[in-house]
Amino acid sequence: INREDSSGSEGEEEVEVFTVEFDVEDGDVSLERLEIMASSTNSTLEEDPWDYFDRVSIWVDGDEIADMDVDERDMWDDEDGQGADIHRLTLTGLDEMFEEGETAEITVVFDIASNIDTADLVQDFDFYIPEDGIRAVDGEGIQHYIPTNDSDAVTFGFDAEETGDLQINSSSDDPDASTLISDEDDESDEYTVFVFELENDDDVDVLVTDLTFTVATSSGDS
Repeated sequence: INREDSSGSEGEEEVEVFTVEFDVEDGDVSLERLEIMASSTNSTLEEDPWDYFDRVSIWVDGDEIADMDVDERDMWDDEDGQGADIHRLTLTGLDEMFEEGETAEITVVFDIASNIDTADLVQDFDFYIPEDGIRAVDGEGIQHYIPTNDSDAVTFGFDAEETGDLQINSSSDDPDASTLISDEDDESDEYTVFVFELENDDDVDVLVTDLTFTVATSSGDS
């Protein structure tokens, strides 16, 4: 098991957490089941993984072969383990073929929850594959289980949600000052009165939902 990203930002999607590798020998095999163990490292913080992760997906050679929503309690099985809260995810029916002589690489990817309490962002999770957590079937229908022991664990943490840095700039398309003539009986055509540019200086998408303008007016007879 190899570490990929060591942390993910709140609300970030498709964060590669770790990759599992194994050699395929003595014939082709079809991957059927993958079990993932998760345990929090700080018992003073929120320890339930479903409060930190929304979705898990499994990728092989750049293609997603399976996914599952994991933001509900009933998607995780409890495991007893040396005083720590350990939870198990089981993905079945994968049906991914690996050929003899190939090194299989399976990447586990998570979507991070967007509503993690600020105080809990310092929590970490250890992920590993349990003994017999991978099941594959060969061409003769014989089932194979690996690893023979719990794999080494990778530790994954969290960062606060990233926000973009928006700058308002003038635009060459902003019209010159002018006087608009109105008719008290008719509705006028549409006029462009203000054009500006928004520049995002960070590598983070920003959704603009509201704009507030200040308009200076003067009163008097015309």
